[in-house]
Amino acid sequence: MSSTSDLKGASQQADPVIPMVPVSADTEAETRAGTEEAGAGTEELPLGGEPSEGMDEMPPVPDHVREAARQAPDHWLGLIDPTWPGEGTPPAWAVVGQWRSDLDGEIVEWRDNVEYKPSPRALGWADPTDPVDDAVQLAATGYGAAEAVTQALAQAEVAVYVAPGGGLLSALGPDDETVVVPVFTSPDQLHAAGRLSFKPIKVPELLDQLPEGHVIYLNAAGSVSMTVESDVLREAVDAAAEADSEDSWPAGFDPMPSGARGASDRTGGTSTVPTGDLL
Repeated sequence: MSSTSDLKGASQQADPVIPMVPVSADTEAETRAGTEEAGAGTEELPLGGEPSEGMDEMPPVPDHVREAARQAPDHWLGLIDPTWPGEGTPPAWAVVGQWRSDLDGEIVEWRDNVEYKPSPRALGWADPTDPVDDAVQLAATGYGAAEAVTQALAQAEVAVYVAPGGGLLSALGPDDETVVVPVFTSPDQLHAAGRLSFKPIKVPELLDQLPEGHVIYLNAAGSVSMTVESDVLREAVDAAAEADSEDSWPAGFDPMPSGARGASDRTGGTSTVPTGDLL
């Protein structure tokens, strides 16, 4: 799978509010406590960016960051991307950069992180239209696994353009070489791409109709698009079908417990237990 986020214009949204987290365990404890006196000499993370001294060269400093700096003088305070779940120490690629407080607890320096990978939210992309689009956005930015895209897509109903004659409409991909079939994972994605003839289709059926040598091209008009190879998606479809089979009742299995039919009730009559009440 490959993404083509460079072809999509980001939506015009306000800059996200990125939460502040201390980059060291000592500073984190001090900031959470709020009343403990901060120690000095905390080392910075090796982010590799060039320091920017002087307030004119720094990004705006939120009030809560200034307050954290007053509680932690002579420390480095890091910013993490808003998409990072906040469980454990964030990896270097999720850290936007660091502010440094001086001995008086004032912010005096900022250092960009050259390893930072902006998330969909930080890039200002539109909110995902559906679970597949969500997985695509996270995978394209490194915040999710590529496998999550095929897993979400495997059991989805999508829309495809209809070519003259009733087949799947094909086109050339952004590289001008790959032959693709445009596929849309939500009505919003479909309508954003243009008002052409289309039909809904389940992904297993789509794979059966996909011409040889073609790949699926997801959400051509979305914040980010992605190509998906048929053999990789077929594996996900088969895995989903196998999981559904394991979760379903075996063929010929009677879910009615022995003795449930015609069991005597307290008045001496008989009662029938509805099968649905037992599932």
